[in-house]
Amino acid sequence: MLKKDGLIKKNIKKEATYRINFCREETKKAIPKLVKKLPEGVVLDEERIESLTSVFPLQYLSMFEQLSKYKK
Repeated sequence: MLKKDGLIKKNIKKEATYRINFCREETKKAIPKLVKKLPEGVVLDEERIESLTSVFPLQYLSMFEQLSKYKK
């Protein structure tokens, strides 16, 4: 799954992103519960929730890459 540099292989990342997006509606519901602190003046409106939902799969996979680098 991971390359020697600790990054997820491109084809696996693409497939995982595709599959994570099957849960898009549930992710959208979870975003307000996951995001606890926002900078002053930033509102978690529908547009921001939609944006965070879109980037969630890549952030999620990035977390695994970071963990892999941390363990080394």
